[in-house]
Amino acid sequence: IAKARTYRLAAVAVDGGKLKWDSPLGDVFPKQRDLKKSPLAKATLTQLLSHWSGLPANAMWGLAALGGKDMRSQREAVLRMATELKDLPEPGTKHLYSNWGYVLAGHMLEEVGKADWEDLMRKVVFTPLGITDAGFGGTGTPGKIDQPWPHGADGKPAESNGPDVDNAPALGPAGTVHMPLSDWAKFIAEHLAG
Repeated sequence: IAKARTYRLAAVAVDGGKLKWDSPLGDVFPKQRDLKKSPLAKATLTQLLSHWSGLPANAMWGLAALGGKDMRSQREAVLRMATELKDLPEPGTKHLYSNWGYVLAGHMLEEVGKADWEDLMRKVVFTPLGITDAGFGGTGTPGKIDQPWPHGADGKPAESNGPDVDNAPALGPAGTVHMPLSDWAKFIAEHLAG
C-alpha cells in the first residue's frame, strides 16, 4: 500500500509548491553528472509515479544498502544504479510497471522535503490523518503467528516472519508500508471526502 501513500505525499509537495507534476528528475538532482547523460534526467514526477519513466520493474535492491545506513543514501545509490542502465526508452514512450520509478519519486520527495521518505510519510501523511499504527517493513514477532505470515509469489509460506522479512528498506516508496484496516480506512475516507 506504499504506492498510494507516496502518491499522496507527492500531491502534498506539489500543492505546497515544492515540486511540480512535470518536474524532471534531472532538475531535482542537478549535481548528478551521470544522470545528465541518461534519458532518465527528463523523467517527470508524474512519469515516475505512473510507470512511464522507462525504468524496469525492479533493481538489485540489496545493492542499495551499500550506499550507507540511512535511507536517503540508499536511495541515492538506487538513483546512481538507474543512471547506469543502458538503452532506456525515452520517458513517456513506453509503459513499464516500475517499483524503481516509485523509489526515485520518493527520493525526489526526500530531496525537496529535506528528510527521509519514512519521516515525511509519518509527518505529512500518517499524523494529519490520525493514522497511528502504520509502519515500515515486515510484521509480526519472529516465529510467532501474531500477524499475517509472509508468503511467496507461489502462495507458499515464507520460512520466517518479522520486521526484517519484507522488501529491502530502500524500496519503501514502492512497497514497505503496513497498517491495520482501521488506519487504511482513515486514508480511504479522506480521499472519498475529496
